[in-house]
Amino acid sequence: MPVLPTYRDRYHRLRQDAQVLRSKGKSLRSIARTVGVCLQTAHRWVRHVRVHHDDR
Repeated sequence: MPVLPTYRDRYHRLRQDAQVLRSKGKSLRSIARTVGVCLQTAHRWVRHVRVHHDDR
């Protein structure tokens, strides 16, 4: 029988996904929408991540 991911596993995966998106230069609003959390949670998860903007 396969082992189901726990809440903690899902939480850490969402947080990692948010941090990767932010490092790619995505906005907080788009991260919150993509990951499925509120804007404040997304901000809390990624506030320490450096943003790499595309050269435009």
